[in-house]
Amino acid sequence: MKKEFDESGKYISYEGSKYSELLRRQRELPFGQKLQNHALNHRLNQEFKKYFPTCDYVPVIREPSNNRYWFNENLLTCVIEEQTYNLAKIIIQIIELYISTKTNAFEYFIESCQQIKRY
Repeated sequence: MKKEFDESGKYISYEGSKYSELLRRQRELPFGQKLQNHALNHRLNQEFKKYFPTCDYVPVIREPSNNRYWFNENLLTCVIEEQTYNLAKIIIQIIELYISTKTNAFEYFIESCQQIKRY
């Protein structure tokens, strides 16, 4: 998203993300500190296949020779009446709303536990 590939359509020429950068970013996210490193590709792809067994694509593409990663753009685009739409921005918004909702629910739970403890 930072490089605006969703608008330029030049993701195909992207050199890919470094593993260390992805892991660092993953750990910065709420609840991400405990995630293990292999969640970036293998576990994610296996879980995806479990729920979408007929899909021809996996979410994370990895090039072992240079240890670079890409998100499978086939899962981010759709074609409607010969017009191609990139869903990346709305997907990011959904993820951010999910994180916010989970964080708020967790904070409310902690506050409720602290109130119960006082009584």
